[in-house]
Amino acid sequence: FKSKGEEECILQLLSFSPKSEYKTIKEEYMKQIYTARKEIIIQTPYFVPDIGLLNALKSALVNKIKVKIMIPKVYDQKIPYCATLEYAKELFLLGAEIYFYKGFIHAKTLIIDEEYLSLGSVNFDIRSMHHNFEITMLVYSKNKVKEYLDIYYEDEENSDRFDEVYERKNLKRYTLGRKVFKLLSTLMQKSKNWCVIILSVLNKRRILLWEEHMK
Repeated sequence: FKSKGEEECILQLLSFSPKSEYKTIKEEYMKQIYTARKEIIIQTPYFVPDIGLLNALKSALVNKIKVKIMIPKVYDQKIPYCATLEYAKELFLLGAEIYFYKGFIHAKTLIIDEEYLSLGSVNFDIRSMHHNFEITMLVYSKNKVKEYLDIYYEDEENSDRFDEVYERKNLKRYTLGRKVFKLLSTLMQKSKNWCVIILSVLNKRRILLWEEHMK
């Protein structure tokens, strides 16, 4: 569409069904990441990428493209949060900027080179890319993307940037969980059945611990 006096704005709806033969949203994200020239910005409550997306981001960092990832400081689910921390640390060591929003952030966005925006229901994780029904809006417009970037930078100002000092002060208690749940996330990628089994077992264990605590 095009408003009077404004540049043309192209919008595209992209959906994914686990029944589909093609990983439509994952493939779109990989294409955009591999063709990025300057900057990649991700906001997501859960950062548990599969091997394809993880390697795409690593390739961008190796090619000196700036990568920024914003995740919440306050989590709602401990299991994916532990895996999120470990994947974020892995990319931090390659040069990515990691930001912890001071609170819980539910934004699910991908911004490329200040001219491409994906905004929808898609978490940057294995379940969204492989196992869930999802939808996102792709926006091709420098002006519209700039408007959203203004919102992003406000969020960035309300975030703590990750470094070794931040990790030592705030994340030390998650050390074991980060290793274990990152390993389990690879099984979740291979099969939805594994995904269901792992989450069911862990949730049952959490309920048993709570019941024991209440006695």
